[in-house]
Amino acid sequence: MEQVFEDLSLNKEDFQVGPATKWLLASHGRIAVISPLAFSAMINLFEAAYYEGEDPISRIVKHSSKPHAARGYDLHYKINQEHRHCDMLSYLHNA
Repeated sequence: MEQVFEDLSLNKEDFQVGPATKWLLASHGRIAVISPLAFSAMINLFEAAYYEGEDPISRIVKHSSKPHAARGYDLHYKINQEHRHCDMLSYLHNA
């Protein structure tokens, strides 16, 4: 996301993390303690999605007036593919 802000010439400090995002992150922390299996499932929902070719958000941004802003999404997609984030559920399950 920081790369996207930079590409759009926006200051990330102008965008506060909202209460819903803070709640979601805190929920992940709580559920990891209560149920590692449930935590693994939550992570799997975020990381397991496989997109053919490129990230769908990147595809949309590339058609906008600031197509270079898709770079951050492209980098995240590349990291997910190269480091097999889709296997995170199995990794956490076996830990």
